[in-house]
Amino acid sequence: MMIPAKPTRWVYRLKIGEEPFGEIMGSVMRTYHPKGSPPLNRNEWNGMPARSCSIQRVSLGAATEGKLQIEIEYRPKDWVSFVGDTKYVGWTAYMLNRSPEGVLLDSDGNPLADGEQPVLLPYDVYDDIDFNNLEFGMLIEEIPCDQDEDVAFDDIVRRIERSGHFKMGAATPVSVLHRYRPSVMILISDNPTGQIRGGFGELIQNINSETPHLKQAVAEVVLTLVRGYLEGRYDMSVLQGADVFMLDLSKLLVDARGKESRFECLLEFLPQGFLNELARRIASRYMLQARVVTGNSFGLLLEFEEHK
Repeated sequence: MMIPAKPTRWVYRLKIGEEPFGEIMGSVMRTYHPKGSPPLNRNEWNGMPARSCSIQRVSLGAATEGKLQIEIEYRPKDWVSFVGDTKYVGWTAYMLNRSPEGVLLDSDGNPLADGEQPVLLPYDVYDDIDFNNLEFGMLIEEIPCDQDEDVAFDDIVRRIERSGHFKMGAATPVSVLHRYRPSVMILISDNPTGQIRGGFGELIQNINSETPHLKQAVAEVVLTLVRGYLEGRYDMSVLQGADVFMLDLSKLLVDARGKESRFECLLEFLPQGFLNELARRIASRYMLQARVVTGNSFGLLLEFEEHK
């Protein structure tokens, strides 16, 4: 089997015996989830490297035609994903090296020098077993798990033009909104860090320009504001068509340090690759899919899943 370039899920079905359901499922869980959580492959399996595949789900019932269905997910070792706020690279969890007080630390446990990259500590949270000793049955489906290619802003505009429907401005795509939802922005200035209210009631998150690890601080504020928007607490700028919903982040930050303020400069104050991480973070928490939009305007293309 060729090694996929992106996360892939394989669905197998295995014919099983006629024992009572409870006995069968007890045996299944002891075999495929021996410690109660999805295990990884301890060594090479089907051409896939060790600790690259996980038995994510086992199920049995009418929907599986009376056969045991086993779903195995492969992740490249450098693939970044999120479960809540926890970052994973492959199947290894990574967390910021912080003191109990929240201070960023270097690899030696000392306060991180300004301008240095934050240190992520790896944690192996999954056990492993030998997949080669297990039966999986017949492969019935192969499913790509991640469709995160960036989208060009010009393509968004063309899709809106074709739809015949256009809306631009502040909007929040949730079913229950807060009655008061201020629009939000980030200001980089020489003033103390904190929240202030603008003349039109907008919420301005000021970040002092001398803040240590400024890019990390800005990234954390952006994440907080986008979550607040998705949860109906804030308004943010969107570009919307009949089948398009783009959250426009290009005007979110203003750099007010000089004699003249600079606009549309958010990307200068973000860590490299942050927008891709942001898309994956919110997709792991909310019922939506998110892709990065690049171009003259940039942000996130959101596709909302129906509530079930």
